[in-house]
Amino acid sequence: MRIYLHHMRQMPLGGRTGYCARGARSFAEHYGLDWDDFCKHGIEAEVLLATGDYQAEQVVEFARQQEGGQ
Repeated sequence: MRIYLHHMRQMPLGGRTGYCARGARSFAEHYGLDWDDFCKHGIEAEVLLATGDYQAEQVVEFARQQEGGQ
């Protein structure tokens, strides 16, 4: 399953909606992910999960729910 920027931007976060682009970009840079490629093509859920990051796990779970549990 691919995760797209819209998943990160729509995910509910404690009373507000989604990550800002700056926060998502910072996350990508921190883990050495290609930001431009992510914006254009998304990223495989497994790549995000491999970071071991709690927020990445939450985004993947949200995306799965949005896409019907794939």
